[in-house]
Amino acid sequence: YVLKNSLITTCFLEKSIDFEAVDDKPVFVMFMLLSTSIKNHLHLLSRLAFCVRDNSFVEFLRTYPDSSSLLSKIADFENLLEKTDHY
Repeated sequence: YVLKNSLITTCFLEKSIDFEAVDDKPVFVMFMLLSTSIKNHLHLLSRLAFCVRDNSFVEFLRTYPDSSSLLSKIADFENLLEKTDHY
């Protein structure tokens, strides 16, 4: 199978997992990136990092949003990202 488009899947865990992270916080959500190229993978990863660095986004994730709410929130961050021109 050849991947035609890159994508990110979001997995909300029923029970948080302690991976002994530096911040001592258990993991409650995981992301899987599937990319068409290394360059595209790094681009997606940087955009995801932009979102998860924001505490309000992480707190939003803790509400276990439905897919339409999550996509809407990501669109808001995409707009913010374009305005700040960090990436």
